[in-house]
Amino acid sequence: MPVQIESLELAKINERYTDISYGQGVLIPPNVNIIIDDVGLCLTDQEELEMLLTQKLLFLNSESLMPTINSRISNLLDDTAAVFPLNGAKYVRDRLENPVIKGAFIKVVRPADNLSARNVSQKEECLDLLQKDKPERIEIIDDVEVGGATAKAIKEFVESKMGRTFCWGLTVWLMAYPRNKVSSGVEGMKSTLASVLYQRQNGTIPPTNSISTWLMDSEKGDAVARSYSEKYANKPKDFLNYISEMKKRR
Repeated sequence: MPVQIESLELAKINERYTDISYGQGVLIPPNVNIIIDDVGLCLTDQEELEMLLTQKLLFLNSESLMPTINSRISNLLDDTAAVFPLNGAKYVRDRLENPVIKGAFIKVVRPADNLSARNVSQKEECLDLLQKDKPERIEIIDDVEVGGATAKAIKEFVESKMGRTFCWGLTVWLMAYPRNKVSSGVEGMKSTLASVLYQRQNGTIPPTNSISTWLMDSEKGDAVARSYSEKYANKPKDFLNYISEMKKRR
């Protein structure tokens, strides 16, 4: 049975966050987790995954999230550079209708011993672009933003290295309903756009995972899938075995 979702009270969002734009605001039942399908799952895989888990799943197809993103990107001015945080933003960039000419990847990692911190790595491409093109505005384009930590870390790092400030924007597939008082919903951003703005009906933020991350042939992909299985799978081993089968089919 499809997950039943409700609409967020958009009037309140508009009143509180004057610089947030969004395609859709959704309230999700407490027993539902969000899955971004950025690889094109078949219906059988969706059903099998849900059977293996204790939670119901709301699958959001990445292609359906792109029209709002493409509209924003097509209106970026020539003095704007795009920054894509790895790994999730790669899948957003690959689906842009009009490839961003001035864009670079950067990596932001969360240390295992300090989950509230963010460290920036693989930044040379980004810094080279900014030093060469000298943009006035930087647009961070990503798949998901939950608390603004990634965007804030990039802003602080870039401005410290470049020795100047920029006008910042944030464009994402999904953004958790913000709880601070910044007009854009994310500290340091002049404006924010999300294809989907979301939270649970009880006010909490549901776990949000991308299929592509589970299927990554890397230590990170294995770790994320294992952690998810321990929290939400009826039988963690069965879930991980199914993920392994999916990897072999790709």
